[in-house]
Amino acid sequence: MRGRTILYFALASISLGACSQGSSKGEAQLTPAQACLQTLDPATGVDACKTAIAADQNNAALRRRMGLLRLKSHALSAARQSYQVAINLDPNYEPDAQFGLGLTLEAIGEPGANLRKLDAVKHDPAVVDRFRKDGISEPDLMTFDTAPRIVGGASPAADKLLIPKQPLRQGLSVDVRCLVGLNRRLHDCIVTTPLTTDQAVFGEAAKKILAATRVEPARDKDAPVADAPIALTYVFWPQG
Repeated sequence: MRGRTILYFALASISLGACSQGSSKGEAQLTPAQACLQTLDPATGVDACKTAIAADQNNAALRRRMGLLRLKSHALSAARQSYQVAINLDPNYEPDAQFGLGLTLEAIGEPGANLRKLDAVKHDPAVVDRFRKDGISEPDLMTFDTAPRIVGGASPAADKLLIPKQPLRQGLSVDVRCLVGLNRRLHDCIVTTPLTTDQAVFGEAAKKILAATRVEPARDKDAPVADAPIALTYVFWPQG
């Protein structure tokens, strides 16, 4: 009886091992297109999408996913190009590509980006939920008919006091994303430009300098919108 029990467990172990190997093989057999469309991680998805697009350059779905992955990694120029190509490839109005392009242009700070998002939602309100599931933050999912507008800021002399003394060989552009309160003040600012460890001090300085900016809140149907996002940029130049 004991011998049968041992044999049973041995056979079960072999069976489970075979299933495990079959599962691994199944996962390894994903095509580049499947890997591209099934991931939300730019670290692995971008390369898969590049391979898939090289084999099928006119696939709008692949271009849209590449746009999303580029947007999530803040490679905004690449995201913009991917979404624009996706829109050109699709003969019909594609709300996901339009909303994604609006998100990208809004992150860049281009005027009118909010209207593109608003138009996409009018065509398909469910587009917001799809981007929410894709990991886009709630402030970015907001829609409004009038974007936030800069109305004032600190003086150049005040800005100069916050500029790091650390030397620069060339100009350094730092992008900062903030939320606009109803009191025209910015809050929850984050640096979106990838910076090296040596450049981090400039990122913190940019947040402090730009926090003094006064911004008229976004408006929707003529009512102010609390905590809409705005993209701002500060450029540091070599001193001397």
